[in-house]
Amino acid sequence: MVRSPSVGDQSPDPHAVLRTLFGFPAFRPHQEEVVRAILDRRDAFVVMPTGGGKSLCYQLPSRILPGTGLVISPLISLMKDQVDEAHCISEWGHEFRPDYLELSQIIPQFPQLPVAAFTATATFKVQRDIVERLGLRAPHTVRASFDRPNLCYRVLPKIDPGPQILQFAA
Repeated sequence: MVRSPSVGDQSPDPHAVLRTLFGFPAFRPHQEEVVRAILDRRDAFVVMPTGGGKSLCYQLPSRILPGTGLVISPLISLMKDQVDEAHCISEWGHEFRPDYLELSQIIPQFPQLPVAAFTATATFKVQRDIVERLGLRAPHTVRASFDRPNLCYRVLPKIDPGPQILQFAA
């Protein structure tokens, strides 16, 4: 996300914008700290699971900060099995999307603007690589838990799939 700078603007409360514009009564875990880092014009590197609320973390500051927010998203790739996000500029990303390596030019051209990178998957090695390749400046870093208490995983041996599926669905 990239924003135009402005001096002396009085920003609305992020909680008020969350309620009135997005219709949510409260932030999900880690969202508020990421939003506040971006509002404070800090770079950010965020790893959150799919469904963890990454998009709100850049949409909400874009509604509060003056100017234009820039979101670069490999949307077609995301629709085809989550192959992308910020991790695409690391390791194999240069083969997949060579233009992504050019993103490192954003900071030298607009040094006063915060840049945030979001992904659902990144090892610590990939995280270091992304931060280095983008040139993020001491980014506020969030690595959210992938524990999803609303999901239940069970692994059972396949014995007789038809009746097993019907029994589970019942």
